[in-house]
Amino acid sequence: MATLMTGVVAPAPAFAAKKAKFADQCAEYRKPFTRIKNYKTNQALKGALIGGILGLGVGLAANSGRQNKGSVLPYVLAGAATGGVVAYVAAKAEQAKDREEVQRAIATDYAGTVDNYDPLAQKIADLGNCRRTQIYSVQSDFESQAIDSKVALERLKLLETWVVKDDEAISGAANQQTSQVADYVRAQRLAEGAKPEETENYDTNSTYYQDATLQPAIYVSQSADGSEPAPPPPPAPLPTTTVYPRSAVNLRAEASQTGAKLDTIPARKPVQVRQSPTQGWYEVELNGQKGYALASLFDGSPPPPPPPPAPAPKKKGVRKIVVQKPAADKTTPKKQVASAVAGNNAAQQARVRSSSETNAQLSDLRLALS
Repeated sequence: MATLMTGVVAPAPAFAAKKAKFADQCAEYRKPFTRIKNYKTNQALKGALIGGILGLGVGLAANSGRQNKGSVLPYVLAGAATGGVVAYVAAKAEQAKDREEVQRAIATDYAGTVDNYDPLAQKIADLGNCRRTQIYSVQSDFESQAIDSKVALERLKLLETWVVKDDEAISGAANQQTSQVADYVRAQRLAEGAKPEETENYDTNSTYYQDATLQPAIYVSQSADGSEPAPPPPPAPLPTTTVYPRSAVNLRAEASQTGAKLDTIPARKPVQVRQSPTQGWYEVELNGQKGYALASLFDGSPPPPPPPPAPAPKKKGVRKIVVQKPAADKTTPKKQVASAVAGNNAAQQARVRSSSETNAQLSDLRLALS
């Protein structure tokens, strides 16, 4: 009997079966960022070329007759910087009969740019979700003893290297998007009649085209199996209270003194109101019609502020980002540039959120290995 047992091999530890090569599962998700980054239709380059040529002429003229001739490069660069968008819009204006035609021509030139960058926020989410899923798979394999700590640490180092590559790919595309959208927004403002010196700051320019209805919802949920998380529940309705207008008050379509007048609220008529997102205004429903009224014109206790959102339950799993973007209307030049601004905002928000969640996912893995 003892002789028969001498050939028996003891069972291997559970993690010994995991010998497959650990590969970058998200490399394919990085490829679209290279294509997006390399998209070349920036119309401002044409204006920069014109400005650069003029700068070259100024530089040559400035150096003529000098014994020690200096470089003309600074003149070329200054001319290109001054040219850029301004020269591009000026060239369009020479070919158009009015401002509306200039705006339509610019919108046509930049339509491809807007479409190229429109999916960037979702691409950022897709790459991040893939990477965080792979990070969690290492944690799951280690906790189930499918791999040992040595293998898990080796994979952690590889994952950290790949995360750097992910960030570089996203950064290149996102920065290029901001640059081209900035040129487009400036061109639109110039076409509408703004002075060049009034259009040099992108943040200032973009405020003219912010549209709250185009802002995406970006949220995070964790799921142990890596499946798509359910969308967040709709926010609870804001609480209401009864107030009384001291005199007749206009009900307006927007929370603004210039908003269209919808109706008049009679003096001392009790009305139900809730806080408006715009400070100093109430949201009112009168005769089945919703509108806004100036809060300072009413007596009575103001409605309570909305309750704070309930904290999301903490679950161990994959931190998955979901981007919900409303459909954008690009039927007019102004709507198209608003869509471009919203798309840029969405990509920057997704970039920051994805990076934060990936770092948190790596922290989970490091904690499990400590």
